[in-house]
Amino acid sequence: MFKKNRRSQQPLLISDINDLPGRSLEHLKGFWADTFRREVFLRIPKECIAVLYDQDPSQPNVPVNVLVGLEIINEQLDLSDEKVYECFLFDL
Repeated sequence: MFKKNRRSQQPLLISDINDLPGRSLEHLKGFWADTFRREVFLRIPKECIAVLYDQDPSQPNVPVNVLVGLEIINEQLDLSDEKVYECFLFDL
């Protein structure tokens, strides 16, 4: 079942990022992850893949932009699938 992922378009109310000191937050904004989010992650077209999902009620899908983003990072950094998944789960 396909569901649009709107969570990536708004900041989280409670987040570790909100607790970063100003200098660290500025460093994060200049880091590759912020550019990746803005220039790649938010531009991944999700609706064109919706036809691949069953229309019957079922468990919601993992957001497509998350899966595609992980694949892009996997290829760019030449990591194993296990390492990318581990980083996805545990890296801030």
